[in-house]
Amino acid sequence: MVPLVAAQDHKRVGDGDTGPNTGGMGAYSTQSIIDDKMRDWLVHHIAQPVVAGMKREGVEYKGVLYCGLMMTARGPMVLEFNCRFGDPETQPILMRLESDLLDTLEAAVEGRFINDDLRWTSDASVCVVVASGGYPGTFEAGKKIAGLEQAGELEGVKVFHARPATAMTFISLPEAAFWA
Repeated sequence: MVPLVAAQDHKRVGDGDTGPNTGGMGAYSTQSIIDDKMRDWLVHHIAQPVVAGMKREGVEYKGVLYCGLMMTARGPMVLEFNCRFGDPETQPILMRLESDLLDTLEAAVEGRFINDDLRWTSDASVCVVVASGGYPGTFEAGKKIAGLEQAGELEGVKVFHARPATAMTFISLPEAAFWA
């Protein structure tokens, strides 16, 4: 098992963590979200036991394991597990990945050790979701978002386009499926 860098998302629609929960209004990834000691604890006490439990039940898991956690005063609490990348956490995480993503996914499927192959930038990365007014409640669909081409031309900026929440895109690989 090889951990990726951490990201923190923001679910509330309003500034200052106010308003209703959403699918995620943005996320960021920095080196300071969790330290090495906490990362190792999360791997050994949460992620590895889940994969080991699946193996005991006859399922050898190969692929992405997204662990949605909430850091509390009592310690980390598991909110969810997914066999896909998290959204919007994936965008800032992958912007920090200097290694080749396809090589990493192929190595995971083939069971090759990849820890030394993963290279990360120390730069911080952020993802901001642009949504129509009223989201996540009643909102007007089909509104035009202006300025995306100009934003995409700025150094260090990548514009990701998403479809409505009812659409899913996936890449199917031998023995595993990775959702994006």
